[in-house]
Order: sequence, then C-alpha cells, then structure tokens
Amino acid sequence: MPNRYGQILDCHMTYRKICVNHKTYYIGMVRDMSSVVKDQKQVAHLLNYDQLTGLPNRKVFLSQTSDLLLDSYQEVVIVRLILTVIAI
Repeated sequence: MPNRYGQILDCHMTYRKICVNHKTYYIGMVRDMSSVVKDQKQVAHLLNYDQLTGLPNRKVFLSQTSDLLLDSYQEVVIVRLILTVIAI
C-alpha cells in the first residue's frame, strides 16, 4: 500500500460488515507491519550470513552449489537429447 509520498508500506488490513437499521457500514483497521517485515528480513539474513564477516554461510553455499549442479545437469540432458535427435 503506497503512502502519500509514493513509498510502499507493509500493512495488514481487516474489516467487518455491519448492518444497522437496514444500512450497511464497513469498519476496518489498518496495522503497520513494517517493523515485523524488517525483523523477518533481519532474521533471514542472520540465518544465512556470518555476523562477523557478512559472508554467506555453509547453508547458502550448499544451496547455491546444488542449484548450479542441477542447472548443469539439465544442460547436459538437453545436449544429449539434441544429439540423439540429430543422430536419428
């Protein structure tokens, strides 16, 4: 939800429908979630990076290497398929 300055705000909105004397009203509440989102990002960063050096930890290293290995395996499979089709 952007504010009047164009900045995006993280918020949680709830509302209720109320009928009084055959008139319908909506009552709502908006809660600023910026600090919660900021804290979640900080915790995620602390889980994945060393506090002293700021470098990625073993978990990030293993995740990135497994992604690279999967990508390279998929490329090998594609090349084998292309060569098989050409050979036929």
